Amino acid sequence: KLVARVEAEWRGIAITIYAKDALGDEFQEWIQTRADSLNYYKGEAFSLSGEFLDATDETWDDVFLTPTNEAALKRIATLVNTKGAAMENRGVILTGLPGTGKTLGVRILRNETPGVTFIWVSARDFYRSGAFGGIDQAFQIAKDCAPSILVFEDVDNWIGRGEIDLLKTTMDGVGRSKGIVTILTTNDPEHVPPALIDRPGRFHDVLKVDLPDASARTRMLARWAPELTPDIAKATVTATDGYSGAHVRELARFAGIIREQEGIEPADKAMELALVKLREQR
Repeated sequence: KLVARVEAEWRGIAITIYAKDALGDEFQEWIQTRADSLNYYKGEAFSLSGEFLDATDETWDDVFLTPTNEAALKRIATLVNTKGAAMENRGVILTGLPGTGKTLGVRILRNETPGVTFIWVSARDFYRSGAFGGIDQAFQIAKDCAPSILVFEDVDNWIGRGEIDLLKTTMDGVGRSKGIVTILTTNDPEHVPPALIDRPGRFHDVLKVDLPDASARTRMLARWAPELTPDIAKATVTATDGYSGAHVRELARFAGIIREQEGIEPADKAMELALVKLREQR
């Protein structure tokens, strides 16, 4: 009656059907219907190239965003958790220097929305499809698996004129569907054209994630290096002016390594040595 060739490809399974009559079309429709009913991606977290992503134990207490930025991300979590696939589509742009908490904030958003499909897209996912094909595929999966959070990481590294046009067109078109949150992160917002942002219905929040101020750095050290005396903690906060949250986290982590591996005590001394090393690296 028919012959079917089944092959594993980088984006899934390819099935080629050979048949003399309409049975081939019927079989193809059955396969599509069956695949749609199974849909193993729905409710999972994964990169576009197919790697499943495990949840972490990070919470909002682990990211030191401004109240405005944290409220915006929490608002998304509440909307998608309560309304699911019936939620009106939303768009968010996160801008800021590396290490300021953009990726961490999105990762926590994933943790706070269990059961929601989470799709992570970065430059490496375009190895075979190219950015144009990858964007198109990502939105198709997001629609098929709604409610979905679709994240395009570091768009300034790979987005070009053609991809910008596709993103604008797709986000306008995807407005006919529901249940999709589209998030762009960028270290260089000047590369994101105004035409992509200044259109109602595309991006509802454009959030600048700045370097942590003294208050934020104080809270970071209280959480990551609670053994420090008040005087050394205050001196470290002053010494890390202009540091990103990732730098402060690495500082606390390295101080802990020094204490453990080299037996340096007290914690204040280990922090002073760690600060010297981090200054040299910067």
